[in-house]
Amino acid sequence: VPKPGGGGPAENTWLHEIKFDGYRTMAHLADGAVKLITRAGLDWTRRYGDLPLAFARLPCRDAIVDGEVVALDAK
Repeated sequence: VPKPGGGGPAENTWLHEIKFDGYRTMAHLADGAVKLITRAGLDWTRRYGDLPLAFARLPCRDAIVDGEVVALDAK
């Protein structure tokens, strides 16, 4: 039978990461071209506005960058 815990650690020796809910995306860079691909394999490059331009400025010719795209607002 589960029982409630006593709360989090009392000391300041632990770290945490805030969970921002975004879209899992892979940026595929090949010979100067950028494609932003979703987890389902859809090409969402046009949906991300200027974001592909930021990836195009990376100092590499070919790469795959895997991450989560999040748009932050005042909240």
